[in-house]
Amino acid sequence: MKNPYQILGVSESSTDETIRKAWLEKVRQYSPETAPEKFKEIRDAFEKIKSKPDRLRHFLFSTDCYIDSPVEALTAELEDISKRRPPSLKSFQNLISQTFNQLK
Repeated sequence: MKNPYQILGVSESSTDETIRKAWLEKVRQYSPETAPEKFKEIRDAFEKIKSKPDRLRHFLFSTDCYIDSPVEALTAELEDISKRRPPSLKSFQNLISQTFNQLK
């Protein structure tokens, strides 16, 4: 799905009332009888961002969002971390040794 904010023609900082007004304008413009696909797209976009909790839910958990959601970004980072191996004791000793040698 496309970005719901772009579909409705509103900004991400829009209020509930602004989003509702934009939705009503689009619904009047694209009726279900004349443009059923466009109407469905508009309805789905409105359902995703119609209230502040819905907008937050969309931002945090949407997998079809135009950017990675914070949850997706965190999950990807945790998966990457789980694949890493800790440094060996020898490499840690070398690092400490080099650090102390530089301080002398």
